[in-house]
Amino acid sequence: MDKFLKRKVDEPKGDSVDEANSSGLSKKQRKYDTDYIAYGFIAAGPNADQLQCVVCLQTLSNEAMKPAKLSRHLKTVHPDLATKPKEYFERQKDQYLKQKGNMKACATVSEKCLRASYLVALRIAKAKKPHTIAEQLILRAAIDICDAALGKECSTKLKSIPLSDNTVNRRICDMSEDKDADD
Repeated sequence: MDKFLKRKVDEPKGDSVDEANSSGLSKKQRKYDTDYIAYGFIAAGPNADQLQCVVCLQTLSNEAMKPAKLSRHLKTVHPDLATKPKEYFERQKDQYLKQKGNMKACATVSEKCLRASYLVALRIAKAKKPHTIAEQLILRAAIDICDAALGKECSTKLKSIPLSDNTVNRRICDMSEDKDADD
């Protein structure tokens, strides 16, 4: 009975290790194919290892990078778009990329405005005034001065300087931490 319970241990050959890896034990990393736009998907990951739907902006994993799964997503989640041509999804892609670029441009503050915000926060800290003075008094006065002396173009640039109460507080804390680190 014991001889039936004990199995012979075969020594692995060099070829059998390669066969085990090629037989599907290791996951296959798929790469983005330009034909996936026909299903409404673009590359989303940094190494094109993820997909993003241009309609619902849902991100799918690398395992879903099979045409059958992409087609299933299109037919189940967006059944009204399943018959749309490839050009429709290309337009959606272009529109999404433009929108993404516009959002980045709106959300970032120029380096000059950031420097001005730090300089105002430094003056407020040195004068030991409340942080709300920046938005309530200093910014409004600077806009009025630029509007009267230099014109509307200059005053609109000043409006982009972040000087809210929380921002000034954060700038003062940042500068104090930098000073502590230098000591």
